Amino acid sequence: MDKKELVKEALAAREFAYTPYSHFSVGAALLCKSGKVYTGCNIENASFTPTVCAERTAVFKAVSEGEREFLKLAVVGGKGGKTGGIAQPCGVCRQVLREFCQDDFEIIFVKDEDNFEKHTLSQILPFSFRPENLLGKAKKPMRMYDIIKKKRDGEELSPEEIKFFVDGYTCGEIPDYQAAAFCMAVFFRGM
Repeated sequence: MDKKELVKEALAAREFAYTPYSHFSVGAALLCKSGKVYTGCNIENASFTPTVCAERTAVFKAVSEGEREFLKLAVVGGKGGKTGGIAQPCGVCRQVLREFCQDDFEIIFVKDEDNFEKHTLSQILPFSFRPENLLGKAKKPMRMYDIIKKKRDGEELSPEEIKFFVDGYTCGEIPDYQAAAFCMAVFFRGM
């Protein structure tokens, strides 16, 4: 399934949102490795705490039916059922995604049916608490400072570290001064 089809699924799911308080309707469509798509919408509650987001609705539906491997998620939202810019997953939803998805899991922020941005889970939740933290197998999170230092000291970078830099810089998460320091280290030490 291509991104545009997944976006259409998220737009359709938004129509079922129950938002009598915020009037901010969100739809989500989750593509599983099996090829099946699970949709969700946000459902508000007068006491607010039991409110659930569209992203969690889609994930919980998929998990409750035995799915555990996810490929990508499209998220669309806006006031009054209209798309009004980008609706991003809240912190709780990001943490739920982290429970089941790897760093390269793709999240599509939808502006409208033809315009959307693609991000990875590691870009929107860079220092996440992972299942590995509880299981004692956590990897040290990557930091641009450490990558620059490693390159400056003449060490070879892993493909994962190079990807971290490229992805982070292209989406604007790595500031120009760090990118400049990295490029200078590469210039003097080679790739």
